[in-house]
Amino acid sequence: MKTPARNCLTAGALCFLSLLSPAEGRTWTNTQGKTLEAEFVKLDGQKAVLTRAGGQTVTIPLNQLSEVDRNFIAEQGTGAPPSNPADNYKQPWPRTVKCPDNFKVETIKEEKGEYIYETPHFRFICDAKLGAGMIKRLGLLFEATHLANKTLPIGNIPPHDDSAKFPAYLYEKFSTYLENGGLEGTAGIFLGTTRPGDRGRILVPFQSLGVKPMGSTYIIDRDKDSTTLIHELTHQLMSPQAKQASWFCEGSAEYVAMTPYAGGRFNFGANRSHIVSRVTEYGKKNTGGPRPGGRF
Repeated sequence: MKTPARNCLTAGALCFLSLLSPAEGRTWTNTQGKTLEAEFVKLDGQKAVLTRAGGQTVTIPLNQLSEVDRNFIAEQGTGAPPSNPADNYKQPWPRTVKCPDNFKVETIKEEKGEYIYETPHFRFICDAKLGAGMIKRLGLLFEATHLANKTLPIGNIPPHDDSAKFPAYLYEKFSTYLENGGLEGTAGIFLGTTRPGDRGRILVPFQSLGVKPMGSTYIIDRDKDSTTLIHELTHQLMSPQAKQASWFCEGSAEYVAMTPYAGGRFNFGANRSHIVSRVTEYGKKNTGGPRPGGRF
């Protein structure tokens, strides 16, 4: 929804460096500028394992470390990336982003009341059977939104192992969507979390996806507006740091949502007119708030 669910970084993830006393070894710095003296032991997946002088082991996610520290780890021959993949600020601004439609859909579970499917970056948990073919058609929007956020040179998406899926709960009935945390008047909602490593959940009723029953099966309404869903997906895909600034969090979600989308393609080169129209119409037709004027 346009008022985001509260999303906070785990206090321990941000403050661990300031709570530990100094020890021998090189100085490590986290993304908040706090430091720790410790020796590098090994890289465990996407986490650095360090040891303080007293023998205490400290495990730190790579994306919480400074670029200098990540480069240091890479030089140790551990295979760690030299920098955060989300630090893409020097890349050119894209005019279009097109997601290939040949991605694989894996069926994880199909039992009455729970049907689970996975695409490269998402896990879909449905309360009614849609089938892998339908999920692939729906998943194109999700995967395209992931690629669009990853491509924009604003560091808007956290680096992660592809095995860590973003969960999406899809509900056949709007009433079930409400029972599980959805809100009246919304087409979808992102529910954040304070648990480290958790990607939160996006909840979406079938009707927001354009999925509607046709006899004993379902079909897709291709004219269904996906603006709100793309907005909520962008919130789910954001890096923890991006979520700390509400102006950036909401502004970038609106920017992606206002970009023309069709068939897996975002056309950023043509989104100015859409954005201007949205901004200048505010205050008209009972949309609330003062009008900012006709110029943008």
